[in-house]
Amino acid sequence: MRWSTLLFVGLAGCPTADGENCLPEEELEYFADGDGDGFGTGLPQMACQIPAGFADNRLDCDDADAAVFPGAEEVCNAVDDNCDGRRDEGFPLELRYLDGDGDGFGAIYPAQLACEGALGTEWVLNSDDCDDANAAVNPMAQEVCNDRVDDDCDGEADDDDLSTLLSSKTAYYHDQDTDGYGDLNREIFRCEPIVGYVDNFIDCFPDDPELTYTEQIADRDGDGFGAEDDQVKSCAGYPGTADNTDDCDDTNPDATIDRYWYADADGDGWGVGDPESFGCFPPNGLSMGPNVGDCDETDPAINDGVPEICDDGIDQNCNGKIDCIDPGCGAESACLLACVDKGLPGYETITDVFETTVGAGDDITLSCNSGSEPDFWFQWRAPRAGTYHINTFGSWDPDDRDSLQTKSLGVLESCEAEDEIGCNTFGALRAGYRNDPRLTVDAAEDELFVIVVDAGRRSDGTFKLGIARFEDEDGDGLTNPEELFAWRNLDAAVRFTNTDLVKTDPWNVDTDGDGIQDGTEQGVEADGELGPHESTDLSIFIPDADPDTRTDPREADNDQDGLLDGEEDTNFDGAFDIGVIGDSSSVGTGETDPNDRDTDDDTLSDGDEVALGTSPVDTDSDDGGRPDDHEVRNGTDPLDGTDDL
Repeated sequence: MRWSTLLFVGLAGCPTADGENCLPEEELEYFADGDGDGFGTGLPQMACQIPAGFADNRLDCDDADAAVFPGAEEVCNAVDDNCDGRRDEGFPLELRYLDGDGDGFGAIYPAQLACEGALGTEWVLNSDDCDDANAAVNPMAQEVCNDRVDDDCDGEADDDDLSTLLSSKTAYYHDQDTDGYGDLNREIFRCEPIVGYVDNFIDCFPDDPELTYTEQIADRDGDGFGAEDDQVKSCAGYPGTADNTDDCDDTNPDATIDRYWYADADGDGWGVGDPESFGCFPPNGLSMGPNVGDCDETDPAINDGVPEICDDGIDQNCNGKIDCIDPGCGAESACLLACVDKGLPGYETITDVFETTVGAGDDITLSCNSGSEPDFWFQWRAPRAGTYHINTFGSWDPDDRDSLQTKSLGVLESCEAEDEIGCNTFGALRAGYRNDPRLTVDAAEDELFVIVVDAGRRSDGTFKLGIARFEDEDGDGLTNPEELFAWRNLDAAVRFTNTDLVKTDPWNVDTDGDGIQDGTEQGVEADGELGPHESTDLSIFIPDADPDTRTDPREADNDQDGLLDGEEDTNFDGAFDIGVIGDSSSVGTGETDPNDRDTDDDTLSDGDEVALGTSPVDTDSDDGGRPDDHEVRNGTDPLDGTDDL
C-alpha cells in the first residue's frame, strides 16, 4: 500500500511555487518584472500560474524603467525606449559637444550623436570653446588684457587682438628724450609696454632730457580745484594739477570752494530761502552745494534738478510748468495730439529737424495748396512769448528736381483745417530754391501750435524744418533767423530789404573772433530801419559805415594777409579808413583794407609790412625813392631813406 501511494504522488507532480500541483508539462515559465510594465527579464522560473510581479516574457531591455519596453513610444532621450536595439530613431541626430564650463560653448572632445534634448543642457551643438574649463573664455567673451589669454577664442590675445577692451589697457607715453618721463600729448594704450614709452606723463619738455617736470599745484581729488601749499611734480594743465588754490578740501571732490548752504528739509540737495551759512562744508542737516530751487521741501523727488514727469499733474522740476506745458515734455507721446507725427520740445531755437513724408497720409489740404500729397504734422509749444519765424529752408536739393519735398507750410491751432493760422507756398523765390515756404507767427508763452509740412511732387525725399524766435540774442544787428538760416533775398516780412547773408552764430556777437561784429561785417546799417531788430542793443551794436563793402563774418582774416579783420579795421565800423600816405599828414584812422591782401600794392602783404615795421598803406615807407618790396628784395632797409640809392 505504501508503494502505490508513492507512485500516485509521483504521477501527480510536486507542488509548484504558486502552491498548486500540476503536471510538469502544465507548468509555465515566468520572469522577473521589476518595473511592472508587463515585460520581464532574467532567468526563467516555473509555476502552474504566473505570480504577481512577474511576466511571461523576458523582452524588457530595462527592467528598472516602466517606460521602456517593446512597443513603447520612442522619445528623444538617448534611451532605447521600445527595446528594438536603437535609440531615438525617427528624430534628427546631430553631433553634440560637452560644455564643461557652462558658458554655452563646447570643446571638440567628447562628442556624441544625439537628438535635441537627449543629453541635457551641458551638451551643445558647437565645439568653439578654446578653454572648456574656464567660463570666461569663449567666442562671445570680451578680449581683455590678462597675460595673453585668448578670451574670445579668435587665435589672438591682448595687443595682437584689435578687439581688446580699451579700458583694460594701460596708457603709455612717448619718452622721446629717453629721460624716463613721457609726453602727455603722445599717448598710446596697450596691454604691455613697448620700447620708447613709459607709464607716466610728467615730461613738460619732451625734447630735453635735462628738463622733465616742474612743481605744480596739486588737485588730489580731481575736481578742478587745487589745495594751497600742496604741490606735485607734473606739468601745468596735466591731470592731477590745478591752476588755482581754491579747494577747501582736496580729499573730497564734492567739497570744492567755500559756498552758501541752504536749509534742505527733505535731503535732496536743494534748499529754499536765504542761505544758512557759508563755508566748505554744510552744517548738520543742510543740503550740499549752492542749490537753491526747491518748491516742495517735503518730497526729495521734487526740485530744480530733476526731469519733469509728463503725466502726473506735478511740477517736478519747479519751473512752474506742469506736465505737457513743460518744455521737456513736448515730444512725449502722452502730450501729443492725435493728428501729429512728432512732437517738438519747446526749444528756444530749432535748426535741424529732419523728417520725411514717406508713409505719411494726406490728412489735410492747406488753404494755399490745392494738391493732395503726403503731409507731416508737428506739434510745437512756444517756450516764451515772441514772434517766431518758421521755415523749410534747405528742403530741396537743386540737383534733383524730382526730390522736391516742401510744397506748402501751414500753422494750425488744432487738428482741424478751419483752425489754420497761416499758410505759405512761396514759389519761385530764388534760383535753386523755388519752394521755400516760411511763416511768421506771434506766440504767447506755452501757446500750442500744429505745424504741417505738405510734400511736393514726390514723397521719397526729406525736408528740413526750422523755427527761431525773432530776437537778436547777441545784439550784433542780426536776428536769430537771419543768423541761423542764412537765406538770401529775404522777403519783406523778414528785413524789408534784400540782403546777402551767411550763417553765423546767434549767441556770439563776433562769430569769427576778428573783432568786428557779425552784423557790421554783413552790412547792417543803423538808419532806424532795422526791421524786426527791436531787440538789438544799440549801445552794443556797431553799425556798418560802408554797407556796400562786406567781409565774411565766418573768416577772421578775409584777405589772408596775416592780420585779423579787426586789426585792419581798427574802429570796427566795416569801412576802410585809409591811413598815412608817405610824409603827408594822417588821414582817417590809419587802417588797411581787410578785403585787400596788399593795400598799397607794393607786393608785400599787409601782415608782412606790419611785421617789418613798414607802412602797409605806403609803397615807400622811408620816402627814399625805392618801394618797400624793392628794398626788401635787394637787402636795403625799407625804413632808412639814405640807403635807397
